[in-house]
Amino acid sequence: MHTIKAPKEFDAIWVENAFQHVIWKLSTLRHAEPNMRYLSAQNIVYHVMKKYKKEFVQGKQSFFQRVLQEDEQIQRHFVGVVAAIK
Repeated sequence: MHTIKAPKEFDAIWVENAFQHVIWKLSTLRHAEPNMRYLSAQNIVYHVMKKYKKEFVQGKQSFFQRVLQEDEQIQRHFVGVVAAIK
């Protein structure tokens, strides 16, 4: 039996953050198209798993992470949302 080791960055904090981002994104889409079922549990889990695969399996980073690591030019436009300041 094979066991899969999760990366150390994959923890409860990552999962909570991913769920928050996915729900925020899907609720925005639902607001634009109220008749669509964006906020189903199945769709939310699908998008969280998609985010996991992008970050941990494919090794892709978000635009913001690439800017912080100076792999991306800051001259590009993007929209950021501040959810909390601690």
